[in-house]
Amino acid sequence: MLESLYKAKRIRNDEWVFGWYCQVSFGSELEPSIIQKRTGVWGPVQVKRETLCQFVGRKDVDGNKVFERDIVLCYGGEQRFGQYEYSEVIVIQSINDPECMRKLMESEYVKVVGNVYDNIND
Repeated sequence: MLESLYKAKRIRNDEWVFGWYCQVSFGSELEPSIIQKRTGVWGPVQVKRETLCQFVGRKDVDGNKVFERDIVLCYGGEQRFGQYEYSEVIVIQSINDPECMRKLMESEYVKVVGNVYDNIND
């Protein structure tokens, strides 16, 4: 079963927060939020809607969870002269993109190298 986990950038300081997605009333409107445990108490953190990313169900070679809009290096196969048989850098645009998810899940190794929000000019 896929773990229902999200990440998004916090409105207040632009830092990544991880937890469960919900919408919370801040004033008169429902705003996107991540529920997370801070200082021993569970509570909502207001986040930027456009940075909301869902966990795709796979971890990389370093144990980091892979999320939508992460930039990942997929590689594997036989290694010769320090090079793997195949390697490709992909952007996980959506968990609903079957071609992207197939590449991610069929790759022998996966390494998160960035994301579309923090690595815009790379």
